Amino acid sequence: MWEIYESKYSELLDKGLLRSQRIIESAQLTKSIVDHQDILMFSSSNYLSISELPTLWDKAIEVSKTYGAGAGGSRLTTGNTALHVELEARLAKMTGYESTLLFSSGYMANIGIFSALVTPDTLVFSDEKNHASIIDGLRMSRAQVTVYPHMNLEALETMVGDARRNGHKGPIILVSDYVFSMDGDVLLLEDFVKVGKRWEAITVIDDAHGFGITNMPYTPRPDILMGCLSKAIGSEGAFVASSQLIIHLLQNLGRSYMFSTSCSPFSIAFALSALDYIQEHPELIERLQHNQQYLVQRLASIGFAVQNSSHIVPIPMGSATRAVAMAEKLWEDGIWTTPIRYPAVPEGEAILRITLMAGHTEEQIDELVHSLQRNTEKTLYF
Repeated sequence: MWEIYESKYSELLDKGLLRSQRIIESAQLTKSIVDHQDILMFSSSNYLSISELPTLWDKAIEVSKTYGAGAGGSRLTTGNTALHVELEARLAKMTGYESTLLFSSGYMANIGIFSALVTPDTLVFSDEKNHASIIDGLRMSRAQVTVYPHMNLEALETMVGDARRNGHKGPIILVSDYVFSMDGDVLLLEDFVKVGKRWEAITVIDDAHGFGITNMPYTPRPDILMGCLSKAIGSEGAFVASSQLIIHLLQNLGRSYMFSTSCSPFSIAFALSALDYIQEHPELIERLQHNQQYLVQRLASIGFAVQNSSHIVPIPMGSATRAVAMAEKLWEDGIWTTPIRYPAVPEGEAILRITLMAGHTEEQIDELVHSLQRNTEKTLYF
């Protein structure tokens, strides 16, 4: 009976696709303690370097003393505190939407959107590099899905136009990441929204990796926005922003909302404090943008021509085994990066994903680049 699972395990191992978990023993600083070692961190989504700030922790601890440690239930039972309502109102004002709704994670938010809104005659057009949570949400909803080439809005326009010209009268949903989680590409939001308006299609944007860094309020606004509190904001959870009608439907039809325990009061209190802090310290975003530009320039100097416009910087590796080998070599040099392999990217297109933080210094980026340069030849034949 167990042979099939042993075979699956061996296949993952042979293809360089077996994953393991490291143990973090400190806050996710640029220099962290991981597996009992001092490590230079280039793999965290703590983009603005605020998850470890004592002032934010202290405020959140004080507030959460009133509410206790856990939420105690879903939002529709006992998990709806005054903090949750306050954060939703703040997010609506920041993003420029009528209303918002908190979810326990970005994955759950995307599952909830499509479980609530897809009907039997809904057509969905989805970017080929969209996040797994969008893909899974669409599969669970049993939507009629057409995948369009990555960020090719001309192809998207043609596909949607053909659907309307061929007589489709039902809902059409266009969905895309804003900052793509694997390669850091940034969608041309204005053009994407225009396609939706031209063909009376609902536009859905996943800005998990951009929220807190993206200029707000969103202009133009997609019909539905998903943002995460677990990355630039440094807390946990996610939200959906839209019209009051859509938010009411999500509250009553979004199964991942209805049947998930709410985020803890501490996480919500921290997010509220973090939003204030980010608005008061615009230099955080400026530092992150500087680090991205500096890294791309340094990579070009050693032969890596990376086309990138965000804080997620992909370095092409090709094979999964080479991506893993390079990550291991960097680890030996005291640097943690993430090898991204199938199914997160197509087979044969593995990358080393570098995620930058505002707290990184040029000296730390130089250390990363020197290690990459030293280890490039050593990993060529993996």
